[in-house]
Order: sequence, then structure tokens, then C-alpha cells
Amino acid sequence: MINIQELKQAIIHDSEQLIEPQNYFKGGGKTGSVIDNILLMKRYPEFPINLKQNSIDEFCHRRYVLTINLHTDGIACVNEKPLTLPEDCGFLIYPYQTHHYIVDQDDFFWLVFTFETLEAYPTNLMYRIAELSVGSYFLVWKLLKIYLSLQKEFTDVKNELLSKYLECLLLELQSSSRKSNPKLHANREVNKQLQLFEKINGYILRYLNSPELSVKAVADHHYVSVSFLHTLFNNMVKQTPGEYIRILRLDRAKKLLAHSNITVAEVAERSGFSSPAVFSRCFHREIKLTPQQYMLKMKQ
Repeated sequence: MINIQELKQAIIHDSEQLIEPQNYFKGGGKTGSVIDNILLMKRYPEFPINLKQNSIDEFCHRRYVLTINLHTDGIACVNEKPLTLPEDCGFLIYPYQTHHYIVDQDDFFWLVFTFETLEAYPTNLMYRIAELSVGSYFLVWKLLKIYLSLQKEFTDVKNELLSKYLECLLLELQSSSRKSNPKLHANREVNKQLQLFEKINGYILRYLNSPELSVKAVADHHYVSVSFLHTLFNNMVKQTPGEYIRILRLDRAKKLLAHSNITVAEVAERSGFSSPAVFSRCFHREIKLTPQQYMLKMKQ
């Protein structure tokens, strides 16, 4: 029977063939899956992971980041909150969360998956360290093999396999026993804020396509004041709740424009904007392109 150590050695050995992406925002996957633009990178002494957070723009982006720790305990600092990332554990960072890492740069080996989703991923892996089982490591190894084969030959079948195996890995991590950073969760007040944020985030994602979703509606539903909601979102994601909702809606709109053949009016409706005119103004202000121009650019 294959054990964890054998799988780790196979992963580390096969990782020698990994090529660093030229574009950190364009990868493989999808074809019938909600997970898209998957990239896989290795981080080790010859290619160290980022140590220090220099700016929000640099380490706060719109992609999910899944870190798999194969060797050497480290620390993941998410929104300035430190979580211990032990060996044989995985950790998922969500879009817009500022993050950096602390690890012995002379002796470590981590794999990092980054990806996007057409639908927002559940928040039950947020601020959670998941232990890697034999099944998890097998899925990591399979993902690596598929990713390496895509570097040589691009096919739709391999693309879909890549997305499906990553979906399975994330489900496996959800079912694993989880570890929490004692320093973070010993503070009852901080822990209550994390739980409330996860609950609010899930509510926002569930009703994102509704024009009725507003900061006040979110506050009223959770029996908190608008000012408290602003404080909570500043602590968690360094954004106002209004900015957070708007950016999520724009992200959904961008994916719909790039990956479907529906009209701009339908995109506006499915992204939660009150009208196509409001959507077009907001899109142009943020993206510097009209929705039609963005759609044409993606198809080209």
C-alpha cells in the first residue's frame, strides 16, 4: 500500500519538470467545471516564497491560492493574522485576502495552486489549516501529473481532468481534520468576528445576483449596524463592504462575459446590477473597457 512518504517523494521528484508560469493569471482547466485558470508552482530554496508584505496591491488579488506544505513548518499571515502551517497540511487563501509567508528559506518545499472560480467557493476553508491524508496526497500527485502533461500536449479532456481533480482535492481538505492557530483562536472576540465574517460572506455570495443585496440589507439580516459592518470588513479584507460586493459582482460579470454567449443585459442581471446602464458605467469605471469591448477582447 502506498503511504504518505512515498507519495511525497514522487511529488517532489516529478515537480522537477514544473515550468514557472509566464503569466500568473492564465492557466488551464474548466470545460464543464466551475474551477478555471489553474496554475501550479513549486516553492523551494532555489525559488523562495514571498517573505514580506510590501503592499496590499502586491499580495491581495482576485485568485484563490492553495498552499500544500510537503516539507518544513511555516506561518501564513492572512490579513495580518498569523496561522501556523505545519508540514503535511494545506491552506486555502481566498480572493482579496492580503497574505504573505514566513518559512526557513534554506530548507522547505511547498506546492502552490492558484485558480479562479465561476461561482464563489464555500467559506468553510477560510482561516483553517487542513491535514493532508493519503487520499489528499494522491490527488496532489494526480494533479501534478495532469498539469505536467498539459505542458506538453493541450487537450480539452486533460483540462477538464485538471479542474475535476482540484475540485476533489478541495473536498478532501474540507473533510479532513482541521487545525487552528491557538494564538488566533484563543481570543474569543477575534474568533467570534471570524465566524461572523464567514457567515456574512456566505450570505453575500448566496444573494450576489440580487439587486436587493446592499450593505444595509446585509447589516440588517445579521442584526449589526452598518458602521460595525465597515469595521469588520476593514479588519478582515481591508475593504468596505460596498467595495467587496461590487468587486465580487464585477468578477462574476467578467467570467460571464469571457465564458458565455449571453447578452450584456443578461450579464448585468446575473451579476446583481440594477440595470444594464448601471452595470456598464460601473464596469467601464473599474475595468477601463465597456462590457462589449471586454467581451471582444476575451474572444480574440
